[in-house]
Amino acid sequence: AMILLHIVLLLLSVVPSLQDLAQDQDLTSSCTVTVSSSTNVATVPYILDKNTATSWQSGSVLPTGFLSRPDLNLLLSSCAKGLCSSSCSCCGSTSYDAATDSNGAYTAYAAPFETNTRRAWFELQVSPPSPLKSLWLRGSFGNASLTLYTPSNAPIFLSPLNNNVYFGSLFSISSAETIKKIRVESISFSDLNGYCYAGTGDCSGFTLTEVSAVAAGVPWSEYATIALPSVTTLKKILFKACYSSVDLDRMEIRTSLDGLNYQTLAVYGTASYNQVTLYANVTAKYLQFFAYMKESDWKKFCLADVQVFGSTLSSCANNCSGHGVCKNGVCACTSPYQGIDCLAKGCDGSCKFGCLNGVCQCPMGRYGVNCELFQCPSDCNNQGSCINSTCFCDKAYSGNDCRYELVAGRKSLDLRKTPSISPPPLPNPNCPPSQPIPCPNSNTCAISLGTCASPSSLPLYQPLPPLQATVTSSSMPATARNTIDGNVNTFWQSDFCSDSAFIKRPDMNKILYSCASNMINCPTSGSSVVKYFTDGDTGTSSGVTVVNGNAWAEILVDPVGINVIAVAYKVSGITTNNIVKVSGRSNGALVDLFTITSSSNFVTQKIYLPSNNMTAVRFSAAFTFSIFEVSVQYVECNEWILLNFGSIQEIGHVSGRHMSGSASSVAITTTYEISNDTINWISPFSPVVHYTTGSVDLEPITSYTVSCQYLRVRHIFPRGFNSKVYIWEVQVWGKDGRYGPFMEPQNLSKQTLNDIFGVNGVWGWGYQTFSISERDSWGVNRFGQVAGHARNYHSWSWDVKDPDNIPDYQAMSCVKGTEAQWWLNWDWEYLPWIKAFGEVQVSLQFFPGMFAASAFNNPYNSSYNMGSVFAHHFGPLKGLGITTFEVGNEPWGYPTSLYKSVLLGMAQGIKSVDPYMKVLPGAFSLADFSNLTDLTNIKYIDGLNVHMYSFYGSNDGRKSTYPESRISQFRGINEWIRWNTNLGLPIYVSEFGWDSPHTGDQKSDDSTNCTHSECVSELSQALYAVRGLLLLSRLGIQRATWYFYANTDTGSGVFSKSGLTTSSKTGFTRKAVLDALEITINLLGNTRFIDVLQEDNEAYIYRFGAGTVPQYIVAWIPTHGDSSMTKTVQLDLGQYMIASATALFPGYSVTQPTQGDSTGNWTIQLTPTPVAYELNNPSNILPSQQTRLLPLTPLLLTFIISILFK
Repeated sequence: AMILLHIVLLLLSVVPSLQDLAQDQDLTSSCTVTVSSSTNVATVPYILDKNTATSWQSGSVLPTGFLSRPDLNLLLSSCAKGLCSSSCSCCGSTSYDAATDSNGAYTAYAAPFETNTRRAWFELQVSPPSPLKSLWLRGSFGNASLTLYTPSNAPIFLSPLNNNVYFGSLFSISSAETIKKIRVESISFSDLNGYCYAGTGDCSGFTLTEVSAVAAGVPWSEYATIALPSVTTLKKILFKACYSSVDLDRMEIRTSLDGLNYQTLAVYGTASYNQVTLYANVTAKYLQFFAYMKESDWKKFCLADVQVFGSTLSSCANNCSGHGVCKNGVCACTSPYQGIDCLAKGCDGSCKFGCLNGVCQCPMGRYGVNCELFQCPSDCNNQGSCINSTCFCDKAYSGNDCRYELVAGRKSLDLRKTPSISPPPLPNPNCPPSQPIPCPNSNTCAISLGTCASPSSLPLYQPLPPLQATVTSSSMPATARNTIDGNVNTFWQSDFCSDSAFIKRPDMNKILYSCASNMINCPTSGSSVVKYFTDGDTGTSSGVTVVNGNAWAEILVDPVGINVIAVAYKVSGITTNNIVKVSGRSNGALVDLFTITSSSNFVTQKIYLPSNNMTAVRFSAAFTFSIFEVSVQYVECNEWILLNFGSIQEIGHVSGRHMSGSASSVAITTTYEISNDTINWISPFSPVVHYTTGSVDLEPITSYTVSCQYLRVRHIFPRGFNSKVYIWEVQVWGKDGRYGPFMEPQNLSKQTLNDIFGVNGVWGWGYQTFSISERDSWGVNRFGQVAGHARNYHSWSWDVKDPDNIPDYQAMSCVKGTEAQWWLNWDWEYLPWIKAFGEVQVSLQFFPGMFAASAFNNPYNSSYNMGSVFAHHFGPLKGLGITTFEVGNEPWGYPTSLYKSVLLGMAQGIKSVDPYMKVLPGAFSLADFSNLTDLTNIKYIDGLNVHMYSFYGSNDGRKSTYPESRISQFRGINEWIRWNTNLGLPIYVSEFGWDSPHTGDQKSDDSTNCTHSECVSELSQALYAVRGLLLLSRLGIQRATWYFYANTDTGSGVFSKSGLTTSSKTGFTRKAVLDALEITINLLGNTRFIDVLQEDNEAYIYRFGAGTVPQYIVAWIPTHGDSSMTKTVQLDLGQYMIASATALFPGYSVTQPTQGDSTGNWTIQLTPTPVAYELNNPSNILPSQQTRLLPLTPLLLTFIISILFK
């Protein structure tokens, strides 16, 4: 009975529950589940499968499980939303997305090193700006840093980065500051400037695999969220969970009506894998099992056999949570609450996004109370507006973060300066950066020195005219004038110098017309008209009759006798088996020469004779015969022109261009001869070859100058050679030659020899690698010790494939190469140059063989674009620090109008970006340059560009000579100085040099031999280099740049052996020229030219010093370097004394100067080797040195004695 009673009571107690179960539905099968971890997704259905043997297990939130979770990772997909920027963002396609794509292992963003800014960097905006709890980062870093920035851009340095984070590192952040952006940066101050090859070198770029961050207050968690089929009143929840205190802090069961705002229903500590029943009475749409994970790696949470029981909502949810009124089952919430149950605090009407506990839930890229503010990469660098997370850049800027200044209509260089390059010093603090050039002769400022000149008209090209003359010729007189008309395209062509041509030439036919004036000259046995014998006309004749059985005619040749080369004749009347005998009279006796037979009747013939001394020629026969013509040739056949100056002139330089025969006709002789009477001729010049396609320059070899009234150019032909002579031009100048005397120094040079002297180099300096990776003893490091600047040949076609294309130097600086050369990075080449030389001059190489004229669709625009981007990237104001730019090296062959457009466009493009960069035109002859320059483009250039080589025309083609020679083209600098007188622009000699072998290193299988016509000896090359530099300094030249740094590896050809060293094939061995220049620069580098003491054919003597105070005298003989000539010169140095003498050539023994009777009287011995004599001023000598001077200062001694007597 008792047992039955207990059973009844138990049943009665259970009945309500059973009734509830009867009316509450099992909602489990209608629910869906989402989980926090993407790991083990296949097991998610196990949560609701009511199978106690299966379960869902989460992934581990740490170390990397949170990366893909937007609820934890604040930075997830921020790059995809446009919130990231980095170095080289303009390099084409960027892969920022990989840095925040949650793939922490297999995708990455490579931040390239920007060689122009010496850094690699990556930056992203934290959206919304928030305090951070943790930051996880993985990548490959050489030497980088991780820095956080607050909204005020205050930096919070977090950590250095190296390859220790290759597998990922989690950084805890202790600062409570709101973080606006995160920056990873690598800055290099290495001389290699980011040069990285095969993983070695300065590999300062880095790879960012992933960066993730968790906001402060956001817990590490794993969860499963069950979406109920509708808003439901939950009554009972069954579940199984497994975790321990090692893995979790706690687990909460939470409910929500909107999926955003959750209420905690129950809290559990540790639990085992047993079913738990939770009774409830709460309205919900979402049920969530939320596990608070321990902050350590590989902790997990599992859940299984969840069952949900409840009923459809029949009244207001949660009775409107006390924040509203229930009307017809719907809550009318009171402000500021909202939601189906009025539980959540709402946001004002301006919030158009989700609201969580009264906070507007902003999408990535927006922030603010109502998400009204936008975030953009790098805040658009304050050079644009941020709208919808996109930078709309101000007019002058571009790029996804507006960091780039618009140049020529496209993005160009990062505005940040390279750390190692300082801004250029202001030449004049009173000049604004837009017009930084102080004009030399006024107080105004300008954009260029050409603008300072501001000419109203440009000077005309007016070379020094040759001596005026009239001209006659041996034949074809109608065109003889062409030889002195100044037109190199016109010429005189002689008649054929044939066997019969001499008959009518009195200069070759000794007896022409001799029978016409004096019968005594032509006695005969009997003849009526003897004048026909020598009238030069083979169509007229006179008979010779028989007297006393003999017919004869004798023609006087010369009363003293001469050597007759040949006799020409035409006779008739000879019958078969008869002959006419021809004899020559010598020393009174007749000598048989030859006979004439009947076969020669009416035929003009010429017979050459052996050497003789003939006074007359005799024709005789036993019958009557007729003579048409007799001619006696006493000189070899020749053709000539003769210049008559009208009076006796002093001559120092003759230039001619001629040709006769062919190159193989080596027997022809050509002479330049002078005379005062046209009878007596001498040849004071070296003989020249007959065949030349270029001009021949001659100077007297017997004395410095010669005097004459007549000059004859004569071609002498060998016997039997029939040809014509061509002479294009013959010009004659006075004692100073074609270019005149060196101009008087206009003012003291402002340039030291260090400032003036430079060297021409090229990419890599002979090694197939960038200069940034070269050895210490070569390239910029070697030549920077002797040269104050360097000049590079920058090929335009290395940057672009078409001149209309705009180079992308920013991409290049990001190690992306150029359009034309994938491997090229000029920054790696130029930065070492700038460090070693300070001053770098770039010559942009282009010519018709590179870019045809037709390649320029718009020459001005193409050139403007090129100039502007070049100045922006490389110039001194905004770029690397290159100071000088040439618009072409030798851009010859383009139409005048095209090059003028290119020059103007490039110059204006450069000046629009960087007025500090000096602009020079290409190197042309002055005649061509004067046609290419006008009043517009002259205002944008800063100097004149000249190539000066010491060439002259010779027998063997073009040759080189010493720089002082009046026939040397080096002396042509005078023309530029004269032309530039009123402009006053600096003159840049961007190329000068001589070719030579290297003594003792000449091998048949290498490239050191110098066999082409322009070669000089190694000694001469060294002496000419020093003397040329001193001469250019004396002429006030701005820069003199030696060509070339080294011999080339090619065969012997012009300029191939002009190096300061041998070629790479022989290890770049030093040549004597480098030693001589180093001696010169080390001794005189800090001095300036002061004045000329002597400058003539005897000696060149200059003074150098600081300011106007002489410190050195430099002296030499202006002659060939190999000459053994010596001269003794007396100098009156006034108050100065010579302290020492140093030869400006290694190993040369100097004859020490001797002092005369007075202090300043000195005797020095000169040779072609320049010697520097150091000067002492007695007034500057220390008292300990004065004793040796007292005997030499009698006035001082007298003064002292007078004081003693007083």
